[in-house]
Amino acid sequence: MMREQEQKTYARLGECLREAGFTGISLSLTENRSRLTAVRKQQRERQQDSLDRMYVLSGSLEGRRGRVSFTAMPEEERIPELVELMKATAALMPKNGSPEEASAMSEDSREGQERRAAEEAPAGSFLWEDHEAVLPRLLAAEKRACAYPETALVENLSYEQKEERIFLYDGRGILQLTDATGYHCLRMTVIAKREGDTELANACRYGRNLEETAPEELADQTAREAIAGLSGRSLPSGSYPVILKNAVVAELLEAYLPAFYGSRLSDGTSCLSGREGEAVAAGSLSIRELPELPEGRVSRRIDDEGTPVSEKYLVRNGLLEQPLFNRKSAGEQGKKSTGNGFKPDLQSDIDTGVTNIRLEAGTEAGDLPELLRELGEGLLVTTVDGVFAGTNVKDGSFSLIAGGRIVKEGKTGGAFRQVAIAGNFFEMLKNTRAAGRDYAATTPDCACVLAPSLLAGELVISGT
Repeated sequence: MMREQEQKTYARLGECLREAGFTGISLSLTENRSRLTAVRKQQRERQQDSLDRMYVLSGSLEGRRGRVSFTAMPEEERIPELVELMKATAALMPKNGSPEEASAMSEDSREGQERRAAEEAPAGSFLWEDHEAVLPRLLAAEKRACAYPETALVENLSYEQKEERIFLYDGRGILQLTDATGYHCLRMTVIAKREGDTELANACRYGRNLEETAPEELADQTAREAIAGLSGRSLPSGSYPVILKNAVVAELLEAYLPAFYGSRLSDGTSCLSGREGEAVAAGSLSIRELPELPEGRVSRRIDDEGTPVSEKYLVRNGLLEQPLFNRKSAGEQGKKSTGNGFKPDLQSDIDTGVTNIRLEAGTEAGDLPELLRELGEGLLVTTVDGVFAGTNVKDGSFSLIAGGRIVKEGKTGGAFRQVAIAGNFFEMLKNTRAAGRDYAATTPDCACVLAPSLLAGELVISGT
């Protein structure tokens, strides 16, 4: 929240902008607080607390939206300089006649002022855990993973706590809306070695606190996964029926989210262009955005433009339903924002983004062993590399380096690795035979996507 002196400076800045002809003036303040605790070789490796603040000032001048960002509220003597900078940025923007853009966060909006009191404080509060309370659990988790003789090293064993708070002010400095989100995340990498062979496994788990992430249990699972991948071999080239493990599905879906962006659908750079209402997945599958998903990472009520976010289907029962718009992309097509105007990071301008995305099935087959039994013979793909380099949003294709387990008689056997898998993501979704209920989420450096394992038909494998 702005301090008293900052509010006075901003009130004066708003006056100067109005005198210069600006309307629809607003200021957003984003505060990111984070705490990271990490261990390595039974020693504390890192202990870090940080606070980053970003201010984004915007306003319309003759139908063009100007925007300036800064990390600290400028001194009053810099106000004329900021006004000129706002004029310069507005001059570079195309004229936008969207009523929504023109009225967004207007200082004359009485409705926003009336609801401010009710929405000033988001429900709930973020629970911070001290470094000294976290450290013993991380050391115990590392020790558990190292109990296996094949474990060579546990890397990146860290617990991150992060809270983001957003404050939106109108042009007179009146607080209009606040929002907040946050997460707790445990991450680790286990490296296993045997007779000169090396394999690694990555893990990521979210919870409302450290206890919910179950550090020792996750360390044990990750170590066993790394060991199971030792002695992996290549495969004969051909088409194989496959199960894609939950984390792989989540990673792939995250890479193809731009296919749903209204800007890409309109300019033809999405493989889903012109397909609204058509089948793009199996009839049992849906893809939803869920801003208040309890197991999600991003709980937001408004986007970074002040537009309310809402639950929506991107795909419902296999049919493409809802493109995603921010204010700019919506205005270009004469539509309304869907509440998907987000900054990729504090330093970036508004782009299209999401809160929590979940791929779900109307009928779930059960856990992974049930999917394996239904598969019978084929491959379980547990890891993929080069997702963003090997995926094409324009045509839906992918070609990735993969590893996993060979499946025989419904059970996992030997490992395979360094084979190329290829296909079309949305054709793969259309050919999906079953989905599990074993949801996994993407890592914090990605958009928040949750997905189950999929029995996904056949994919082309290029091996030996």
